[in-house]
Amino acid sequence: MNHKEWDSRSTLEAHLKEQNRPSLIVGSDAEAPRKFYSVDLFFDSRSIRLGIICSGFGILPSIFTFKKNERILVGHDSAITCVNLDSLKLEFVRRLSGPFYEFIDSQSTEDVIILYELGILRLRLSGSLIWHTPTEVIENFRITDNGQQIILKLMDKNECEIVNLETGAHSSLSSN
Repeated sequence: MNHKEWDSRSTLEAHLKEQNRPSLIVGSDAEAPRKFYSVDLFFDSRSIRLGIICSGFGILPSIFTFKKNERILVGHDSAITCVNLDSLKLEFVRRLSGPFYEFIDSQSTEDVIILYELGILRLRLSGSLIWHTPTEVIENFRITDNGQQIILKLMDKNECEIVNLETGAHSSLSSN
């Protein structure tokens, strides 16, 4: 994601109003807003400016674009926000129990896998949950060579959690 950081909400809002381009802000309900970003998106030969307001947990916001769809997901703070680029409306916000880490492409046009500090989940484009595996704090991860599982290294644990990315089934594996 090619984002630009702003020093305040007011400078972000001023930037979004420049050139009279369509724009939208996500994260306006951030608990302690400290980071302000903008991203220029291109959709159906239109240019849209997206503002993202964050509390600044240290992880930059991320955008996931669904193939052949007018919706994007924005991972920011402890939330996933779905934006309809066609109508420029927020479709849903899904709160996470810890900071968002990253999106993992499920190779589907209808859902995505979301990794966050305290778990992993698979979410439909509609916002409905397919599966969820809560964990202790995730310190590191790697996707297996065949792309079917993710191995989660948990903080202060001598074991890893192995999660099937299709079904969400999981098991523990000693890391010794």
